Amino acid sequence: VYPTVLPPPPIVGTSEEGRLGVYYRMIEPGDPFSVRNGALIITAWPGGPADGAGLEAGDIILQVGQQTISGRQTLDDMLGRYQAGEVVLLRVLKTDGRETSVRVQLSN
Repeated sequence: VYPTVLPPPPIVGTSEEGRLGVYYRMIEPGDPFSVRNGALIITAWPGGPADGAGLEAGDIILQVGQQTISGRQTLDDMLGRYQAGEVVLLRVLKTDGRETSVRVQLSN
């Protein structure tokens, strides 16, 4: 069941995106990833929308809808355009290196 009391962020500098049910941080210059921009999932809350869509720690969200996540357009900025209950399409780089698209229904 989706938690009603959320744990504190697991790492300093991690942001919370409650409607998606994740703690994440933005990709930064010098990070050892194959992409230069995106939102790295640190934790997907058990029972939350991201968890239900198969997203997990280490996945990198690259796009929300047709908009690419960047230093200027964060995950919070992108999801701020949507209402609770809406289904959003995310382009994700999985931990095994493949890119995939997933649909996620945002929570309250």
